[in-house]
Amino acid sequence: MDFRKALALASIILVSSLATTASADDPERPLHVRVSPAMAHAPADLYIYVSVARRPDNRLLRVSAESDDFFRSSETQLDGDHSARVTVVRFRELPPGDYEVRAELIVSTGRTVDTAKRSVAVF
Repeated sequence: MDFRKALALASIILVSSLATTASADDPERPLHVRVSPAMAHAPADLYIYVSVARRPDNRLLRVSAESDDFFRSSETQLDGDHSARVTVVRFRELPPGDYEVRAELIVSTGRTVDTAKRSVAVF
């Protein structure tokens, strides 16, 4: 392996490890979101993977995708600490736009306790 290839491989490994560290579960943050793909051709199907820390007062997970011209959302009932650890939401055939994908965790009092966001480009 020549020096340039080795340097490129080392850079990829470094960036991947930093991304993994930044997205690792933080016990103080009960909500994490990942969107696939991060860029897509319209009409695009987005898969939103939301991991939720199991807590007794978790009641609702609200996921939305919003651009300047389009909005779609989904709500999933949570059963406290008996809920699934990961919820997958699929939004089908989104038109072109720059989207903010948002996941909100709502507890038994009706209050939003955490929000996670990701940006997605559909062109």
